[in-house]
Amino acid sequence: MILYANIFPTSGGASAWAVPCLMMDNGRPFAAAANFDPREIEVTSRNVRVAAHELGHALGFHAGNFVALHMISEVPNVRGLPKVSVISTPKTKAMARQYHNCPTLEGVELEDEGGSTSALSHWKKRNMKDEMMTSVVGVGLYSALTLAAFEDMGFYVANYSAAEMLWWGNNSGCGLLEKKCLTDGITDYPDLFCNYADDHDFCTYNRLYLGFCRLKRHEEALPEEYWYFADPRVGGDDLFMSRCPYVDEYSNAGAPTAILQ
Repeated sequence: MILYANIFPTSGGASAWAVPCLMMDNGRPFAAAANFDPREIEVTSRNVRVAAHELGHALGFHAGNFVALHMISEVPNVRGLPKVSVISTPKTKAMARQYHNCPTLEGVELEDEGGSTSALSHWKKRNMKDEMMTSVVGVGLYSALTLAAFEDMGFYVANYSAAEMLWWGNNSGCGLLEKKCLTDGITDYPDLFCNYADDHDFCTYNRLYLGFCRLKRHEEALPEEYWYFADPRVGGDDLFMSRCPYVDEYSNAGAPTAILQ
């Protein structure tokens, strides 16, 4: 692998990006470009995770590669959406079914928001918050689900003993993935989603930080697939979470995030 690394200021809110440039005949990337915004570079564990995320893209975790390797399938009628895109290759599907405890799961859902720089090149944050290959790297855990996707490309061998444990949605059953996060303001997953915002502190789902419920009244009605309350203007403020309200740690809690491409 030849990696061309640069440090130029980025635009659009992303602090870094990477993309494979040249492929071998079997689809394996052998040259890639990566860029890191020098204004965002600090010696922190978060930036180590950011670099690992971008290396994931360079190695082939990218929409163009998924399409070329026929790894993507479409699943109809999910959470009010006409269809969602999933990585449905054998090892990834098996790992997802085991992780979520959902024997009928067709694969791991890909991001559909954020435009061409995010969609289909990242896992759906709503379903896999804190995984390294979502569009926003915070904790950035390198899970067995990502390792399985790399192995399904056909030219990598994964060391699953190095995988980090991902807790969001673990053993959730199929409902978390197939149904809306709240219906009429009520959720079946109160450890993951919240339904009111006030001046009180909340615990994050992993019980590691104090935080606040990311819920607000928007100026206009949200898309119908994001209607979780009687008032269609009420919903979460995180687009990559499908507007599902959740408890986010305070900015001084020691867990910063970065928006990536």
